[in-house]
Amino acid sequence: MSRAGPELSVIVPARNEATLIARSLARLDEVLSRLPADYEIIVSDSASTDDTAAIVLGLAHPRIRLVRNADAGKGRAIAAGMNAANGEYIGFIDADMEIDAAFIAPLLEAVDAGADFAIAVKTSADPARSPHRRMATVCYNALVRQLLGTPYRDHQAGLKLFRASWIRPLLPRIQSTGWFWDSEVLFALHRSGAQCAEVRVRTAQQRTTNVSFLRVSFELVVSALKLRFARRFPRCAGAPLPGFQTNR
Repeated sequence: MSRAGPELSVIVPARNEATLIARSLARLDEVLSRLPADYEIIVSDSASTDDTAAIVLGLAHPRIRLVRNADAGKGRAIAAGMNAANGEYIGFIDADMEIDAAFIAPLLEAVDAGADFAIAVKTSADPARSPHRRMATVCYNALVRQLLGTPYRDHQAGLKLFRASWIRPLLPRIQSTGWFWDSEVLFALHRSGAQCAEVRVRTAQQRTTNVSFLRVSFELVVSALKLRFARRFPRCAGAPLPGFQTNR
């Protein structure tokens, strides 16, 4: 990779993450500083009501920028961060680093080697995740593959990396602003013919969250059903059928 400006942009969507954002950014910066790519970190604040934004600004780090969003929504925050990014490769990682930042390296290697985008894949046997969450992930991904025809083993893992040339043109067409954003983007990329690399990851112990598991699950399923019949992303000529680059 050789170009002016940062080659890699990593978005951190964050809503009310004051208790952990400094620690997470320090870990992310530590990992990225060891990669063979110039980088920037963009914290996309999702209408936080705590000190998340103030803490990020207080770091005064030359490689960390803040984007503020007046309205909440994970998908909205990621998209806003990507629109502000300058990198040739643009990715995102969840603020809680449930998937450690170290896994950015194999995703970057896969995209640098020729994949159009790379996604993290949580294993169904990961002991750090509760049994009901592991089962929900398996069931959701199976449902999405059936409804949308996508071949991916994990649509919602909180670590993905894209070539900017693929993700930027899609951003205005993605309608989801919440949790379903990941799945809609993967569906759009698949229909567009983009080649994917999958990277197995391990997760850290999950933190306690105020997010309603049942509400999010319902939102994801309803959104998948709506997208199934929306016909917003017709298959491009030469788009791949279920067959894709995989890191096992």
